[in-house]
Amino acid sequence: SWLASWHNPIINQMKYIFLAPNSTIKGKADLQKFELARKLKSCIKNIREKINIDLRSLNIKERQTATAIWLIDNLALRVGNEKDEDQADTVGCCSLRVEHLN
Repeated sequence: SWLASWHNPIINQMKYIFLAPNSTIKGKADLQKFELARKLKSCIKNIREKINIDLRSLNIKERQTATAIWLIDNLALRVGNEKDEDQADTVGCCSLRVEHLN
């Protein structure tokens, strides 16, 4: 994530300042992220069982959520997010469209 941004009027674009990969602040955030992943390891079996149950749910929102989580888990698909038109056309679970599945 970036720390600061500004508009460069010469090229009419936003410019961003990012943390260096080896910065102490980024290192602490990464450590917290990986510690959370280690804790998740003890829950993953229960989460996967819940996903398999919810894939057959009569509730459409439960089925949709379970499908998205199944894709992320089984295909190592990133979550993703909506992109602006000027950004790279990468696809994650949140921006997946029917034409991506052909």
